[in-house]
This record gives sequence, C-alpha cells and structure tokens, in this order.
Amino acid sequence: TTISAAPSTTGSSSGPIAGALAGLQIVHGIPGTAVDVYLDGTLVATDFAAGEIAGPIKDLTAGNHEVSLFAAVKDAPTALSDRTDKALLAAPAVTGAEPVSLVAHLAEDAKPTVTAFREQLSALDPGQGRLLLRHVMATGPLNAMVNGTLVGALAPGEQAAIEIAAGSAKVEFVGADGTVVTSATIAVDDGELASLSAIGAPDDRSAEIVIQRFTGLSTAPAAVDTG
Repeated sequence: TTISAAPSTTGSSSGPIAGALAGLQIVHGIPGTAVDVYLDGTLVATDFAAGEIAGPIKDLTAGNHEVSLFAAVKDAPTALSDRTDKALLAAPAVTGAEPVSLVAHLAEDAKPTVTAFREQLSALDPGQGRLLLRHVMATGPLNAMVNGTLVGALAPGEQAAIEIAAGSAKVEFVGADGTVVTSATIAVDDGELASLSAIGAPDDRSAEIVIQRFTGLSTAPAAVDTG
C-alpha cells in the first residue's frame, strides 16, 4: 500500500462485500509497520501492511476477543503461543450480533491502539447510499465533511454517518484551523455502505483514507399503481 502525502485522495479499498455476508474485518491503520495479526491466539493475517483489510471472518461468537499485532516475520507461526517476540499491540475487542470492524491505529498520543466500530447495515431507500466516516488518526478532533456539509465533529476513535443519493461524494477530514488533513472523492452505489477510516498522522504526512464497501442494502421500490 502506498502512503501518500496529505491531503490525499488515494487509499486502500476492500472489494465489495454483500451486507448479508459481512463478518469481522480488521483494518491496519498504523503507518510504516508490516504486522502479523492474531485473533484469539490464531493467525489471521500475515505481512499485513498499513491500509490493508483482512476478513470478513464469519461466525465469530459475540463477546470478548483479543487482537494481537506483531512485527511481520517470515513463516509466522499459526499459534500465538509459538511467538517468542514481544507483541507490538495486544488489545481486547468486543463484538456483538452486528458485523464489526476493528481498526488498529495510532491514538492521539501516537501510541498503537485498536478501536471497534459497528457497521451500519440497515436497509436504505432506493437510490440511496450510506457513508460512515471514522477518525482514527494520530491527531486531535477533526470535522468530517461530505460535499462541503459537516457530518460530525469527531474526537479520535469516533465515527459519524450520513445517507446520500448514490453517486460521487467528496469526503474531507478537516482540522480545527480549516486545513484539510486528508480527503477522497469516491463513488457510492445504490444500496451501498462505504466505511471510510482516516488513518496515519498529519505530522509525518502518512495520512490516508481506507475504504470498506458493503452492498445489497437497498430496499425494493414501492409498487406503482398504473391503473
């Protein structure tokens, strides 16, 4: 994954996932570090680069889980218990009945952390799409904007949602001084959820936006009485 200078219109995107098939996804949002990822002690991703997305992991029991990240090594062991090096990050994660995305990222103090976000897969009216905007950058509060409209004033680790007409949308994460920290122009399809995570740090020009897509959320249009 290429990390571009901010404000960036580039980023990584997962292939679209049907909403009915969504499960746990893990987003790597820590710049400059390739990692091996373990979930509940089992290897789920190797040589995982910043901006990449693992999953979906289906049929995960709702409740408490643990995510561990290690510096990537050749032939990473399948079992966490076989690692002899120290974890870069080990964090609890709570999942529920709804699909969850776990984003490994830098907190405001630049220390690695994991934040869980629930995907909003409720039905959409015909012709509509939904955007979820997530602030997981190593910086203070940001204003999340879509097509020039404020969607939410986000503290680190928060998200905000907006429903829009399917089509092109310009997404911007803007600092308190009005500076655009990172941005992306994306196409949103009818019945699609696009979840956008702003990752990295503006200070070292590692900001980018990672996009996850979920499809099949549109409701059928109401029947038209033609007489």
